[in-house]
Amino acid sequence: MPVELASGLDRAGGVRAFSTELLSRRLLEKTLRQLGHEVLSTTSGVEAWQVLQSERTKLVIADWMMPQMDGLELVRRIRTEEKDGYIYTILLTSMDDRQDIIDGLTAGADAYVT
Repeated sequence: MPVELASGLDRAGGVRAFSTELLSRRLLEKTLRQLGHEVLSTTSGVEAWQVLQSERTKLVIADWMMPQMDGLELVRRIRTEEKDGYIYTILLTSMDDRQDIIDGLTAGADAYVT
């Protein structure tokens, strides 16, 4: 699903992949680069937020479970920040409880992938 969403995006803005899981992050980075996207990754929510403050971004793919600031809080901050243009957000997680999905989408995620 993230690949399909990413392939239709304007490549002028970057794709940001924020995950603590190395293998998943590398696979996601490789796939997105093959689709022609600029990819910038971090491993903590605080680093992710710092990147988003300074880099033009079209799509954020974030792991729910990140140190210092989780993906859910990152999505909430993205939604409350005034930015030029909409930032699409996808939460990646193993948390598949119905309430977790509701919480992720209520926080502002456009998609929730388990």
